[in-house]
Amino acid sequence: MTTWAPAHAHSLVSHGGNDKQDPSMVTYVVQSHTGPRRLTPLESERLQGFPDGWTATSHGIPQSDRDRYAQLGNSVAVPVFEWVARRTNAVHHANAGAGVTA
Repeated sequence: MTTWAPAHAHSLVSHGGNDKQDPSMVTYVVQSHTGPRRLTPLESERLQGFPDGWTATSHGIPQSDRDRYAQLGNSVAVPVFEWVARRTNAVHHANAGAGVTA
């Protein structure tokens, strides 16, 4: 597998297709002095807006990195969902006074 790496540091690069079995479907951090590396589960949690260690255990049982990546990949970023919910609520209340119903 050939990995493309830009000349500058601290970039996120995602490669892959649409198949979950495709091993190239990984997001990398590219640093000029070390080359590309996979995001850690902790970095992925932070990018999604979850608290540190949010996916580390399930019912008190430690999770593998594979399971953590799967959970994070199937989730919705918390800040994005929060913004959409607040905006939807604001529009609903603004339209309620105008006699608009859903």
